[in-house]
Amino acid sequence: WHRENIPIQSHYIQTCSRKQIVLPVASSGITALLLPNGRMAHSRFNIPLKLSADKLCNIKPGTMLAELIEKTDLII
Repeated sequence: WHRENIPIQSHYIQTCSRKQIVLPVASSGITALLLPNGRMAHSRFNIPLKLSADKLCNIKPGTMLAELIEKTDLII
C-alpha cells in the first residue's frame, strides 16, 4: 500500500476484519497489482473492452459472479 491509499486500506482492513466480502478492482493493470487480491474491473465484472451504446456487462443471474456481487459488502 502507498501513503495515498491509506483511507482505502483502512476501509479494506475494517471490512475484512468483520468477515465481510471486499472486491478490490482497478481500471489499470498496474493499479490492480497494488491492491491485495486486486483485479481489473473489466475482468472482475465482465465489462467488454470495446464499449458501445448496446454493450452491457455479461453477468448472468444465478451465476457464481452474480452471487458474489450480491454478497459483496465493499467494492474498492
